[in-house]
This record gives sequence, structure tokens and C-alpha cells, in this order.
Amino acid sequence: MSLDKKTTWFGKHKYPTKVYLMCGWPLLLVLVGGAIGGALGALAFSMNLKIYNSTLSNLMKVILNMMAGATAIAMSFVASYLLRKYFLNQ
Repeated sequence: MSLDKKTTWFGKHKYPTKVYLMCGWPLLLVLVGGAIGGALGALAFSMNLKIYNSTLSNLMKVILNMMAGATAIAMSFVASYLLRKYFLNQ
């Protein structure tokens, strides 16, 4: 399966399903983190699409994809810790 971009009638690029699956896995943070997880997952998803469009090697794209998702997960943990610390301890 080729990972080349396809152009729709409107001139927008349409990516293959495989690319959306590889780039969109951080969106699973919505299930765990709610709105904060969803925002961080969407940020990581957009970063992963930018990485996919770059001229890096495929190995570097996969590594950076995993690092962007792992960073979103770590930021989600930090955000939940800070919310607990400042709003639940009175």
C-alpha cells in the first residue's frame, strides 16, 4: 500500500487510512483524560500529520510519531496531577 497523498476535487489532500491510524493513536487520550486528553491528543495528531508531510526518513517519522504521542501522554499526567494538587487539596 502506497502512502502517497491523493488530491480530492476540492484540491485538499486526502491521506490513506494507514496514515490516519499511525498519526491518530494519541487521540485515545480522550478515553482517559476527557477534554484535556482530547486537546493534547489532537495536538499530537496535528504534529504527527506535519511529521508525516516532512522529508524525513520513514524510520525517523515513526520514532517522532511515537515521541509526540508519549509526550502528550506525559503532559496529560502532569495536567491531571496539577489539577488534583490545586483544586482537590483545599
